[in-house]
Amino acid sequence: MAEEHLFYELQMFHSTAIRLGSNLVQQNVDLRNNILESLAVHIRVLFKFFFDKPSKDSDVVASDFYPDENSWHDIREKIGHEDEVSSTCRRVNKEVAHLTWDRLDVKPEEKGWLAPGELAYNLISEAFSKFLVTVPEDTLGDKMVQEKRRVTARGNSRPESK
Repeated sequence: MAEEHLFYELQMFHSTAIRLGSNLVQQNVDLRNNILESLAVHIRVLFKFFFDKPSKDSDVVASDFYPDENSWHDIREKIGHEDEVSSTCRRVNKEVAHLTWDRLDVKPEEKGWLAPGELAYNLISEAFSKFLVTVPEDTLGDKMVQEKRRVTARGNSRPESK
């Protein structure tokens, strides 16, 4: 079911972000790049899930889990500023998912934008938290219901690592 894949994406999003900050990863450039690219892939998947409209009929988006498509849209509009969301989506596409000339314009000090505490990470974390708090339980599978209850009870948006 779709929510199992969503749960996987959320777990990978948080676990790669945590690993990115470890001393071992910071000391090894290749390992750091591998973890960073993994984080970028999961951020891109989750950005499309939380902030985009489906481009294909088979795309799964957050609004699919609500009885009324506008419910998630109204919630989503309160997450970050529209320009922050669109510029972050653009960066994910231009700097990570596609080989573009735009990558040449990125200065070294601008490359930490995916890390925990930075805009892309914060937007996904906030979207995930708002999604879990507001999504109807009957649209979720067992793992996501457990996660919803845990997050609601503790106010913590990070999925438990297994």
